Amino acid sequence: MAIDPKLLDWLLDADPALRWQVERDLAGAPPEVWEATRSTVATTGFGAELLAHQDPDGQWAGGAYFPAGFFGSAEQEEPGQPWVGTTWALKDLREWGVDAAVLTDTAERLAVNSRWEYDDLPYWGGEVDVCINSFTLATGAWLGVDVSPLAAWFTTHRLADGGWNCEAEEGDSVRSSFHSTLNAVRGLLAYEAYTGDSSVREARQGGEEYLLTRRLLNRATTGERVGSFVDHLVFPNRYRYSALAALDHFRDASVADGAPPDPRLADAVELVRAARRSDGTWLQGRPLPGRVWFETDVPEGEPSKWLTLIGSRVLAWWDDAGSATAQQTHRRRMDSSEEAHSRHTDARLTTDRDHRSQTKARRTMSRIPTPETTPDGPAYEGRLLDRADEEVVDQGVAFDLGTLVSRRTVLSLVGAGVGAVALAACSTGASGSSSTSTGAASSGTSTATATGDLPSGEIPDETAGPYPGDGSNGADVLEESGIVRSDIRSSIGSGTTASGVPMALSLTILDMANGDAPFADVAVYVWHCDASGGYSMYSDGIEDETYLRGVQVADSSGTVSYTSIFPACYSGRWPHIHFEVYPTVNDISDSANAIATSQVALPQAACDTVYALSGYDGSSANLAQVSLDDDNVFGDDGGALQLATVTGDATSGYQVALTVRVDTTTTPTAGAAPSGGGGAGGGGTPPSGR
Repeated sequence: MAIDPKLLDWLLDADPALRWQVERDLAGAPPEVWEATRSTVATTGFGAELLAHQDPDGQWAGGAYFPAGFFGSAEQEEPGQPWVGTTWALKDLREWGVDAAVLTDTAERLAVNSRWEYDDLPYWGGEVDVCINSFTLATGAWLGVDVSPLAAWFTTHRLADGGWNCEAEEGDSVRSSFHSTLNAVRGLLAYEAYTGDSSVREARQGGEEYLLTRRLLNRATTGERVGSFVDHLVFPNRYRYSALAALDHFRDASVADGAPPDPRLADAVELVRAARRSDGTWLQGRPLPGRVWFETDVPEGEPSKWLTLIGSRVLAWWDDAGSATAQQTHRRRMDSSEEAHSRHTDARLTTDRDHRSQTKARRTMSRIPTPETTPDGPAYEGRLLDRADEEVVDQGVAFDLGTLVSRRTVLSLVGAGVGAVALAACSTGASGSSSTSTGAASSGTSTATATGDLPSGEIPDETAGPYPGDGSNGADVLEESGIVRSDIRSSIGSGTTASGVPMALSLTILDMANGDAPFADVAVYVWHCDASGGYSMYSDGIEDETYLRGVQVADSSGTVSYTSIFPACYSGRWPHIHFEVYPTVNDISDSANAIATSQVALPQAACDTVYALSGYDGSSANLAQVSLDDDNVFGDDGGALQLATVTGDATSGYQVALTVRVDTTTTPTAGAAPSGGGGAGGGGTPPSGR
């Protein structure tokens, strides 16, 4: 692709960090020309200025990712984050083309002096955040550090769908993120380029396939645009995904792998092409907020030389490849493949699959965690969103890491013995995303926790019933973004909320094979009926809802906590709550991975009180027809190991707690129907019409 001489002259009149790339990628200059320009980056302009800010201990601003003193400061409350820490400085210097030799013993000084804000881990070992580790991997390889263990970390931390997510380590997502996956594959490509180690290539190409399958733009489930961030072009983009940043990576990968452009990039290419102005430039987008050492590009709305460089070289690479015929052929093949995939998905559904196949796309489009509305703007888990107009899951690594740090701080207080929370925490006004307050409260109500007594045996394996929503009987909420949550009263993303008497549920999971130690980090999926006896995703009229279903990851005491409502009693069953225990949150994608499937029985006294209230029509009559001793699930022992401890009242709400002993040395019979009669799979019969 020929470039206009005037545009080229404009681009060449720039800092050496940008100019040498224009010479190499757009002007066609010989290596001796652009390499000479590149050698001046460390002594002139941006590179020299940033190097001058380096601390004697090898760091920048006294910190690894954040500057020293950031936490607890006024700056922490400001939008965005500061971009002056060591990680960001090294990333810039590397990408500007500074020779690693210029940094002399920086790597050694950082090994001695720099520790991550997370768990005080040593700098070159990385930490648990995918994006941070990707920057560290590329930088370490550039500076000659042996970061092969960190490279191997990426191969073992990919998610089942092929990509990565910075939230996955905290159990908050089992779905990959565009932002995290792009950062991961860029880091892996840089590592291979610097070291020649191809052991990570398969993982990198798998992550690239995750993005290609989605055309770099769309959700795999619905084909809808994944978010407004894909066409928000800005420099520097830091960690942030955009179609342009992704295409620039695929250009680099194409050169490294000796492969032509993949035709599935076509839509993203056209998006970038459409953003180019008639004079050949691209305008700067809204910069990411936060303190910087100095500006490296123009303000929002002005022609950006950096974006114009990147956009021009991406289009030149694509256009010069002459891949129009290949695009058409591949698109036909992909359309055929996607049609076959759709048929396979439909085949998994039960007799009502035709209706659900029509409604699933509508449900999935809205299943994104919903931020809270505050006077200062939208917030999630008490933290204002950095980008108020975008989804919670697309706030990026700066927001993600701040969330992780704040959670770990609160959890450390909980572990120190914070007392029971007031029942008001589970009232209808309680936060939908706060897990730590209800967790602290409910863990204190378990009989075993309060008195030291343990249940006499392992939690019985029970049927999951006909309405599990775990993929074993059609509907599968465990595939959806947002299912890892503590407040399960609302459908994921839609805002529809189940009404009823407030209930705070707490399960304390113990590992019998390990001396009844707290079973930390297991994932527990909970679901139950609403006040009318209906099950979301199944019952008439609420097939499109996902309320009263959620997953939590056990804390260090083995406790998971949920904010919900007291369930109804429907015909043929004693009032109950279903749950499944999985080894980790990554295992919830397949119900066969459950190490325990059981039910919580609710005491009659609380049930009698609740069912006398309006909104629970029919429950009192249904309860009068059953007992714990003749229930087809609890009847073998009257629910001796499953009967919850309940405190509270119907006005302020109830706290429901159960200690669950799980024996991993026995073979679970998850989903098996119990002996005796009753409804399908021991489920009973929800009220008519539901």
